[in-house]
Amino acid sequence: MIDDIKNFQKSGDWYVNKGVPYRRGYILHGPPGTGKTSFVSAVAARLNLNICYLNLSSRSLDDDTLNTLLNKSPLNSIILLEDIDAIFVDRTSLLEN
Repeated sequence: MIDDIKNFQKSGDWYVNKGVPYRRGYILHGPPGTGKTSFVSAVAARLNLNICYLNLSSRSLDDDTLNTLLNKSPLNSIILLEDIDAIFVDRTSLLEN
């Protein structure tokens, strides 16, 4: 993954020339407590990148807020979307149970 990220960091011109958003995403999955967040922290430290944590299970997070947070994130950052599976759950049904 480190080599892939380094190659991505060098490829900004390609994205601009093709008109493609300059972003890269990875999905880490597994049960809680298996080290996914620690792994991201280690990668960020190795590459001297910031980490912006966004918890998607927050009840106060809507589309506009998420968009604002993503657009205000610092350059050279890893945006870590925690609890991404929460966006696929109808939160109102969870509250009623």
